[in-house]
Amino acid sequence: MTHSEPHYDVQQLKAIPFSEVAARFDGLERAGSRWKTLCPWHNDSRPSLTLYDVNGQNHCHCFACGKGGSVIDYVMQHERITFAEACQWLSHAFGIGEAKTENTRHVVKTTPKPMASATKEYTYIPMDFLKPKVSVSNSFSQCLRYLFDEAQVMTLTESYLLGKYRWNQYDDDVIFASIDGQGRIHNLKLQHYCTDWRSPHFAHCDKEHIYFLGRWLAKQGVVTADAVFDNDCFFGAHLLPQRPYATVALVESPKNAVIAAGAYPELVWVATGSKDMLKKARAIESLRDRDVMVFPDRDAIDEWKNILKERKDLANFTVSDFCESHAPADNAKFDIADYVISQRLSFGCHDL
Repeated sequence: MTHSEPHYDVQQLKAIPFSEVAARFDGLERAGSRWKTLCPWHNDSRPSLTLYDVNGQNHCHCFACGKGGSVIDYVMQHERITFAEACQWLSHAFGIGEAKTENTRHVVKTTPKPMASATKEYTYIPMDFLKPKVSVSNSFSQCLRYLFDEAQVMTLTESYLLGKYRWNQYDDDVIFASIDGQGRIHNLKLQHYCTDWRSPHFAHCDKEHIYFLGRWLAKQGVVTADAVFDNDCFFGAHLLPQRPYATVALVESPKNAVIAAGAYPELVWVATGSKDMLKKARAIESLRDRDVMVFPDRDAIDEWKNILKERKDLANFTVSDFCESHAPADNAKFDIADYVISQRLSFGCHDL
């Protein structure tokens, strides 16, 4: 049996919803029925790249510079990489394997590996940019005040380095920083949360207001203009070396990790950031040789179990059915934060 170069299913890669790809980099802004994001083909200060990923379409076009193309073209330009490297990135990020060839029996099928760091120099965001912005006055930490006492809110905010940032219509976005065990900031995610505990949307984010600051900081000169960001990092990974013998708790969203950490501080809570991030080879390496309790959202339990079966040699994973067993029948996306919030508000913690 002989090895061969990977053959990617280009058509399948090009069919990955454009909004899901763009959300990995610069975030999205709603423009009518479509999404916009920052254009990588010119020095874009406001989102001007329109995404067409409905009704059988899946391409982008910038009305400012006239450039555009497929998701592969977008990743090539955004990351300044080759066609083959862009296919590799998309294949790895979205779990799409190699295409079958006529000589399939002579091809060794492997899971696409992340691009070797030797092919590029990754850029990390300076800690000096983030630390002055750490504040309990961000919208998410304000939500935490209805769930925990002031000392806990301060501890959670400082432990996870939750920052406050002004972006577009909000002046109190929370910064969720992806920081690895070496203290390097991989990227900064901005979100805004509803702080009204009486609202059914309490502690839920504005789904049309999610941004990543990496490329924006490159345009502002905080990092180099040709910066390439390494997004293979779990949220909260910087806490793992601080508590090397504690059991790790793995969830999907940063919100889940922080709220659960307040309720169950005996565990070290980290978040993948998305369902697909569990497949990231380098990100999950941070859990090597640890005891890991996994708390998937209710709609991801089976998917995560199947992924972790293939990584059982990495760590001692135990997948919990906590969300399934506590979820209301009509809530398919129930997560551990939903549980903690319902319990805390029911017991009147909003009066603290």
